[in-house]
Amino acid sequence: MKLADPDDSLPSLPIEILIGADFYWNVMHSDAPVKLSNSQASVPSSFGWILSGSRSHATVSFNPTVHSINVDTLTQELDNMVRNFWNLESIGIQPI
Repeated sequence: MKLADPDDSLPSLPIEILIGADFYWNVMHSDAPVKLSNSQASVPSSFGWILSGSRSHATVSFNPTVHSINVDTLTQELDNMVRNFWNLESIGIQPI
């Protein structure tokens, strides 16, 4: 079957369109899908036929990333230091 995508063997293809569940049935036709294999079917839509299902030769890479942030604060002490700083900075300045 000739597909519209140029080369589906690339490791990742960009998502071209994402349709939410609220518009799904506005796009999809009620005609029965055509079974192509045990894992794939062709489904009619407003855009033409959509290939749906899994690919047996698809590879999924999982590269876990861990971000760790350790924060140690003395909130009350820091609050007092900042308040003291601004009190010293605003000596002689009166609010309007």
